[in-house]
Amino acid sequence: MKIIGCFMYFDEDLVLDLRLNYLSKFVDNFVIVESKFNHKGEERKLEFDLNRFVKFKDKITYIILDKNPEGIEKIKDNDSEIEKNNKFINNSNKRERFQRNQILNGLVNAEGNDWVIISDVDEIPNLENINFGKLKSKLVF
Repeated sequence: MKIIGCFMYFDEDLVLDLRLNYLSKFVDNFVIVESKFNHKGEERKLEFDLNRFVKFKDKITYIILDKNPEGIEKIKDNDSEIEKNNKFINNSNKRERFQRNQILNGLVNAEGNDWVIISDVDEIPNLENINFGKLKSKLVF
């Protein structure tokens, strides 16, 4: 049984450092997904640098997302403000889900008895008193 911690990364090095240092004694692998696009769809520079976290390099699977999802709605000049806002929000949500779903690419070696923890980088679970071997439910919120 392995514990795999998964999250998206933007540029939160301080929080990432805290997360990796705290969780490394509990987690066997970290899956980190970073996109070349922000949730607005604008290109951005990749920020993650494995050399900053070299003591965790054997535990990190780093995935780069280099495309936007399909089905992005074009916001037109003649759209009403409500239509523009709705499209903007829907497009942002599609991009976020698409990026989060890329975590699956980092789980190709996961097995049926492994635990996968998916959260935002700043949501650091307290795993001090959790005995994963005794948990009966595979979904924990």
